[in-house]
Amino acid sequence: MTTFDITSRRGDPVTSREAGHKAARHAPTVRATVLEIMGESSPLTHDELISTYHTRIMTDSTTPLASESGIRTRLSELAHAGLVEADETMGVSTFGNRARRWRITDLGRSVL
Repeated sequence: MTTFDITSRRGDPVTSREAGHKAARHAPTVRATVLEIMGESSPLTHDELISTYHTRIMTDSTTPLASESGIRTRLSELAHAGLVEADETMGVSTFGNRARRWRITDLGRSVL
């Protein structure tokens, strides 16, 4: 899989640097879980992915904890690596707005 870089900026407070280090440790397992979910259920909106991820946390104790923003970030990293991509169909957000849907790519499937 592609190498991912999670860093903080030089002027960030110590709490941001600590959070960045923690995210870097857990990001690979969260990223793998996001890719696995996308392989099972895509295309999904961000809201659908987050809901599915949090359901998995409740039903599978091995699923790593992740915030909504962390899940979105991992999906963005997967898209940047070419493992997921925007789908041509639109979905609906939890607020009833149009929302982009994401799907796994052939490259993403080959990584699973």
